[in-house]
Amino acid sequence: MNWFRDRFNNFRLTGSQNNNSLEQEIEQRAYELWEQAGREEGSFDYYYQKAKLEREIKPTAYLLWEQAGNPKGKFHKYLQQAEREIEIRLMTYFLWKQDGQPEDKYDYYEDYYWEKAKQKVKFKRLSIVYKPFYFVVGKPYYFLERKILEPGLAWTDKQAFFDIIGRLGNLAIVIGVISFIFTEDYRRNAEVFSAWQTITSAEGQSGSGGRIEALEFLNSRPLKLPLIGFTKEYWYWDKWSNQCKKTWRLGYRFPRQSLSGLSAPNKAYLTAINLCGANLSRANLQDAFLWRANLQNANLWGANLQDAGLSGANLQDAGLSGANLQDATLSRANLQDAGLSRANLQDADLIGANLKNADLIGANLKNADLIGANLSGAIYADSKSNFILQIGLTDSMSTLILKCSTDSCITTFSDDFDPKKAGMILIRNKEDYEKWKNFRQKKSPY
Repeated sequence: MNWFRDRFNNFRLTGSQNNNSLEQEIEQRAYELWEQAGREEGSFDYYYQKAKLEREIKPTAYLLWEQAGNPKGKFHKYLQQAEREIEIRLMTYFLWKQDGQPEDKYDYYEDYYWEKAKQKVKFKRLSIVYKPFYFVVGKPYYFLERKILEPGLAWTDKQAFFDIIGRLGNLAIVIGVISFIFTEDYRRNAEVFSAWQTITSAEGQSGSGGRIEALEFLNSRPLKLPLIGFTKEYWYWDKWSNQCKKTWRLGYRFPRQSLSGLSAPNKAYLTAINLCGANLSRANLQDAFLWRANLQNANLWGANLQDAGLSGANLQDAGLSGANLQDATLSRANLQDAGLSRANLQDADLIGANLKNADLIGANLKNADLIGANLSGAIYADSKSNFILQIGLTDSMSTLILKCSTDSCITTFSDDFDPKKAGMILIRNKEDYEKWKNFRQKKSPY
């Protein structure tokens, strides 16, 4: 047993076993230890080996201390380490001896006995709090691991049947991944259908009814795998700057679903909904609650937003041509650069609203409350205006050509409102309109 010989003789002093007086001392010490333990029959050999190894503690500690560079004041640390090493060696020897000293199998059992001895020594040093835990959890787990699981695993490793089952399992995983990839369009269509069902079933309800999540899902553009590449620019919600930006992103994405003609009237609760860049042309959102909603760059041409609550909503750069916003609440709403040509804003609440650079040609602002509203750079037309105006009014982006010498292009204000004093720009001809349009596009971040 070369392995056990090495374990016991690493730090032994040369010639110590041949010294008769030393042998007597060891026997005397072993007898004392055996007597202190109650003279248990058949256990003297254990205490004899323990007494013999006790003499190696200090030499072992000294060697460990020297190997560490003789650190001052640290010898006690290596003394404790040596005591633990000697205790493990002693336990290893007797565990091997208890199993009948299997010399022909020591290569297999070497680490087993050493690790088992370490666990036993560690358990002996555990506090009273952890010992019950060891008996309840540790010991059953050790028995299960060593006596059942490890032999079972060794047996199954030798069986061809289990090897075939494992290979079939790997093949099933590959097939599942391929199926997942190629059925992505089908799953997306099913999710879209489910979202529309949620919206339809919630019609007439005054609460959310799941419409917020369903509408945001339909307006999203999730990445489509596994096709990876540069796709066309798309709209996304920038939470940090609270803006809707156009940018480039890696990967092919599903197209945004059109919400044109959406019907969600009768006080539909859509507060703080994120529909940035959505196509909501001709949507019916009468009486809807859209406080703090994000409708930046949304297409709301011809939409019905009568009596809708849009306080604090973000409608920057939104297309609202021909929309009905009569009696709508737009206080503190952001309508900067919004297209409001021919929109009906009669009796609307626009207190503190931002209408900077907005297009208000042909809009009806009669009796609208504009206290604190920012109208600088917004354009309007009067009876002397004479030019051709192209206004998109459908979801197919086709345009309606209007000759602005008629009443349809005249911006209507309350009698006491002065647009020039508010910083608005009067458009008299096509050149004025094109000049304003080019100026606005240069300042746009898109």
